[in-house]
Amino acid sequence: MEGNIIEFILDRELIPQGFKKKGKKWFKEEQELIKKVFLQKAFYGNQFYINYGYIIKNIGAEKWFHIVNRLGSKNGDRNEEAFIKNLLDLDHTMNNDDRTIYLSKYIQDQVVREMNDVENEEGVLNNLKNRKHLFDVPLIVKQFFNLPMD
Repeated sequence: MEGNIIEFILDRELIPQGFKKKGKKWFKEEQELIKKVFLQKAFYGNQFYINYGYIIKNIGAEKWFHIVNRLGSKNGDRNEEAFIKNLLDLDHTMNNDDRTIYLSKYIQDQVVREMNDVENEEGVLNNLKNRKHLFDVPLIVKQFFNLPMD
């Protein structure tokens, strides 16, 4: 299970929430959105990233993500960021029981909670309005929601 533990944890946390799995991606289709989680392997070692976000159906242009987030410290805490990085690094010496407990908690607290709160386009817009900045939001999304372009 070592090589698949992160995938196993994502399955355990997302499938009961109604997500369907295809490869290393989990999707949940709503009326206005497609919610998406993607397990990405880094180019080096056994480091992984958990990306999650939304495709907005009414924008029309099929896109990898219209809105994308990465599992990490929500308040910019460097120690927490390092801890999450170690959770997602299968070469780190952390035992799998601890990895499972802590990673499950972060997935529930960040990914699942946000995805459950964002049910439609209005939820995406409210989520965007609560961000510190919109630098990483694609122009097409800013236009769709009539958000500032800067």
